[in-house]
Amino acid sequence: MAANRLQLYEYAGGKCVFCGRDVRENLARFHTLNGFEFNHINPKKKAPDYENLIRRNLSSEQLDEIDKCALMCRICHSIFHAQNITARGTISIRVGKMRRQQTYRAAGMADWKEKRLVLFSDQDDALAIFTAQYQRTPPRFMTKKDIEARFLPELLPAVKSQGSLLIRGSNRTPLLLVEPVDSDHFQIQMDVRCPLFQVELHEEQGKPVIWVRNGKAVTAEGEVLHQGVVTFYRLPYSEWCKAKVSA
Repeated sequence: MAANRLQLYEYAGGKCVFCGRDVRENLARFHTLNGFEFNHINPKKKAPDYENLIRRNLSSEQLDEIDKCALMCRICHSIFHAQNITARGTISIRVGKMRRQQTYRAAGMADWKEKRLVLFSDQDDALAIFTAQYQRTPPRFMTKKDIEARFLPELLPAVKSQGSLLIRGSNRTPLLLVEPVDSDHFQIQMDVRCPLFQVELHEEQGKPVIWVRNGKAVTAEGEVLHQGVVTFYRLPYSEWCKAKVSA
């Protein structure tokens, strides 16, 4: 099914990232979706066939393209380009013995009357903090980057000996539960709000029907879901421990 513009706008946040103008409120008031646009934060990353891509059937490639953008109303979009503000900075964190840093490149807008500067980045937040806890061990803090790198080679295999693995967000929300089924299989319960991994679910014919990514689920029927749990039953350790997770 071809992606509808409202669905894509809601996937991108549903409102202008600077002024907060809401897509659904605009639609209810004026009966049109005109007035909102996708703004590529780094124009160099814009796909050469962007105009065609954005009109195709919903796909991972299309959602990847939107992830490069900030949703803006047309007025803010024009001001963004007129101001042409860019920034670069490095953030360092220290949690116990763990030290990590990331350099961000961003673009932004300024409201000089309100003395407000808003910066947008299309980079992954590798420093987001989570807790990972096995059934038989105390919780430990881990960054998003660490979990993504260590999930298959280290964290998943340890479920066999350490019991269930629960990953929570910084607000203690349970996001991912991995449970052993038997010596060869495990199962995963993943909250759609989990930002750690991207999952593409297919029907029998092989066509994708649900994408779980960036803290939400997107369906081929045109919905954007902000709550729900996806469960994967009886997954073999032998195959997953060799796989690569798309993050």
